[in-house]
Amino acid sequence: MIYKFYDVAPDTTLKYVETILPLIGNITEFEVFRNKEDSPYVVREEEEIKSYTFILKDQKEDEFWFHTLCGYSGSGPNATLKILQLLGIKEDFHTCEEGNTHIKKRSLNPVHKLNLLVTQDKAKGYNDKDIDYNIVLSMDFKFAYQKHNVLKILKDLGYIQHIIPENKVLYKKSYLFDELDKPKYEYYYYTDNIFTLSPAFRDLSKAQVQTLVKKIITGNNGTINYEADID
Repeated sequence: MIYKFYDVAPDTTLKYVETILPLIGNITEFEVFRNKEDSPYVVREEEEIKSYTFILKDQKEDEFWFHTLCGYSGSGPNATLKILQLLGIKEDFHTCEEGNTHIKKRSLNPVHKLNLLVTQDKAKGYNDKDIDYNIVLSMDFKFAYQKHNVLKILKDLGYIQHIIPENKVLYKKSYLFDELDKPKYEYYYYTDNIFTLSPAFRDLSKAQVQTLVKKIITGNNGTINYEADID
């Protein structure tokens, strides 16, 4: 089946992909054209000729066609990279290089891994700082939408901080991520994250926090393959 979405705004296309994630299997192939005139994916729809410039294909042989240049025409291919990495495509395909007007990659192996340092904000006042470090978890998901759902739920319960390698020194105990498996290339949607539970849940015990987070993960078909309590 072919799903088409025709919009010139990169952010709108990214939001659309996030919305239909449950429909998208693991991506096996993608193709992107910097110039819409070069794309062979041209159809007549509603009395209009439409050129699609970003094509995704998954293991179910479904195809997803997008018209947007995904940032190429203005701010660079940021949305292209975001969509690929949202879908677990972490390799560096040199999409940012000026000379790459057409990129096609096959036999892709998406990675849906998430590493979490779970903390609990126990502050009782605006200027109070009281963070309890709880547990480190490493998990894998079969599909992108499962990982995305977990992150959405966690953001409703607290806040997420992405751990960018060059900024790790800024985060206490971020060294705990050093031995965990992660993709070598990441530009958006980093694997290593600190999740801090909101002060509204300050009365939960350490064990209750762990149970809550693990239930969210396994309830979305995540597999926890490493865990370690933090003293």
